[in-house]
Amino acid sequence: MKEKLFALWKQAFGDSDREIQNFFHYGFVPENTLVLPEGEGAVYWMDCRLGGGKAAYLYALAVDRSCQNRGLGTLLLTQAERMLAQRGYCAALLVPGSQELTQYYARRGYSVFSTCREVRVRAAQPVEMEKLPAREFARQRESFLPENPVGQESCLPFFATQVDFYRGDGFLVAARTENGAVFAPEVLGTAPLGAVCAALGAGEGRFRVQGTDRVFAMAKPLGRGDIPQRGYLGWALD
Repeated sequence: MKEKLFALWKQAFGDSDREIQNFFHYGFVPENTLVLPEGEGAVYWMDCRLGGGKAAYLYALAVDRSCQNRGLGTLLLTQAERMLAQRGYCAALLVPGSQELTQYYARRGYSVFSTCREVRVRAAQPVEMEKLPAREFARQRESFLPENPVGQESCLPFFATQVDFYRGDGFLVAARTENGAVFAPEVLGTAPLGAVCAALGAGEGRFRVQGTDRVFAMAKPLGRGDIPQRGYLGWALD
């Protein structure tokens, strides 16, 4: 079955073999996976914490192209939510990849949980930074998080296959450099972004920071206590 899931993932998202293998090695948990009977679709989740309860970060929901427009995506989503509620999860969270998907999930009971903005900058005078082990980054991150953060410790091993972790004076950055450009999916604190680009040997960069420009994460209560209406989910698994 894993071979079929691998092929479905590649068809749906176009990721490289290495990226998909990283997920199945570092992020895949069989009991946190729901697959349709014939393998026509699948959805995965990672355990998180939210407002004192257990939440699920839903990830990589996909339906085979030959089976689309038959309501199978909605079926997967509702079955996953039912299973999570039975297991005592308080909420499901997800990161829609487009405006169309934002509307799709909104029609199915998900509301905006967090927003962000993306900043593009050119390199400036480099700043001093220290590379951190993943666990140390996670530990220091706790003091930088805004109100109502989602605890995502279980996501860390997979997230660490996508980025490196850095500390500077008053800031933390998770980033990777590709083709002379930085992509930083998480910036905490006050970071001089152009200087970060230069420190990482890049001429330019794209940084995801806190803001209100666009919807980032969405959440749906699953009937297990109250959850915050707004909060912070930082480790989107791009």
